[in-house]
Amino acid sequence: MKCEKIYFVTLSIVYAFIFLLGNWDDASPEGVWKSTAAPWLGEAPTGMKCETIRAGAAGDFPCDVFTFPANEELRRKIIESYAMQEVGPGRYANNQVKPQYPVENTPELTAERSCISPWLEVKSDGSMRFCPDDANVTFDEQNAVPLAPRYPQYLTQGQWELVYRSMMLAVLCFMFPAVFCCVGWLWVQRHSLRTPGTKRICLQLVAVVAYVGAVVDFYWHGFDTTYTLWSAVVASLLNLLVAGILMGLTALVRAMLGKPL
Repeated sequence: MKCEKIYFVTLSIVYAFIFLLGNWDDASPEGVWKSTAAPWLGEAPTGMKCETIRAGAAGDFPCDVFTFPANEELRRKIIESYAMQEVGPGRYANNQVKPQYPVENTPELTAERSCISPWLEVKSDGSMRFCPDDANVTFDEQNAVPLAPRYPQYLTQGQWELVYRSMMLAVLCFMFPAVFCCVGWLWVQRHSLRTPGTKRICLQLVAVVAYVGAVVDFYWHGFDTTYTLWSAVVASLLNLLVAGILMGLTALVRAMLGKPL
């Protein structure tokens, strides 16, 4: 059992390190602002805070909401930049903005929604809550309002970095535990496929760490609990599939070389 404990601790530490590395910039209010609101509003205002509103149901999406102290100039800028209309006391929205990106600044490396749905709430003391895009609002693209962002230079900044982080987190969640355990146990240490340790490390441990890691990942990003748990099941199954493939390749190579399994 000593080997299993070593693999469990090492895999957990490496998994956590890569996870935090992939989410480090996204966790800061400035990082979220840069990727969502900066093309429309420019530099982040002082006194800004950001929170992720957790999805309320399995089919919903989490939303990033910024809060600011009272600032009349910023209030007018948000309303004008998104052509918002007053929809209630202290509440402004435009449920279907169709961004018109300049060709040279089109964010080609990210999957952009065809429309965005920003809203702004102004409290009695002048403080504000602002959502650059409520992904749970349905929109009619045919009647969407075409608008060009005021600061298109922010559209392509850090795009490659965002893609690299997204790919890194996808690999981490859906195949890293299987690769880590199978390569280390079967290829580096050259253990037999038939030992009980192989089953525990390459299958049981992989499934557990993949499941727990995915739960942390999806919950961290604000998804609904049900969606998070089902996503963790998928992550665990995909890791088991990858582990099975690696174990099969190991058996095939060893058989071809005439070595014991």
